[in-house]
Amino acid sequence: MNSQFKIYPKVNEDIPHGFKPDQAKKISADGMSLPELVKLTRSFYVDSYLKVFDIVVKMIWLESKFMYNGARRSKRYANGNQVDSAYAFFKNAMVGVSPKFLTSLGSPPFLISYFKDFFPNFFNHNPFTEPEYYKYPYKHVTPDFLAVVKQHHDRLAMLEYADEKKMTIREFTDWAINQALCYNIEVDEEVYVISRDAEFSVFIRAVKK
Repeated sequence: MNSQFKIYPKVNEDIPHGFKPDQAKKISADGMSLPELVKLTRSFYVDSYLKVFDIVVKMIWLESKFMYNGARRSKRYANGNQVDSAYAFFKNAMVGVSPKFLTSLGSPPFLISYFKDFFPNFFNHNPFTEPEYYKYPYKHVTPDFLAVVKQHHDRLAMLEYADEKKMTIREFTDWAINQALCYNIEVDEEVYVISRDAEFSVFIRAVKK
């Protein structure tokens, strides 16, 4: 973990989640015990997240290998009409399979932004033949945690800490927000604000200067 990483005391209130913990006694499961449903649901999501992570790694790696007129595509979109047209031809006419179904499910930019941290030699290995190099780095933290701190300068240290403490996504969100707001106070500047995405998920956003 980053030796400069600072854990601030809890001074900020948790964000309103719209559901109070004392209402949890009304939650139950149909045809099974509630602990069974919790365990099965978590197992399903964790397994699914790891599969999605593997799919995105392979998709980005494959896309990065495409070259036109001797030049590699530098980004996923807006590479210029000729390059993008050539890539569309490659997918539809040569490969013969459109990736639209996968891309419609989303290849989150926030996830891709971590690849340079997780895999410094991303382009020099092959995820199909060297899967261990591209292994997801956390045991407890799932990719949804990554979205919360995607723009925080200490995001890797925060994720490592959450992994060690086995935080839930709700615990992590409240803790990470306190970290960000305390950092603002320490540097006496609004470096981070709290935002919500289109699905009302909360994340820390860096203020652009």
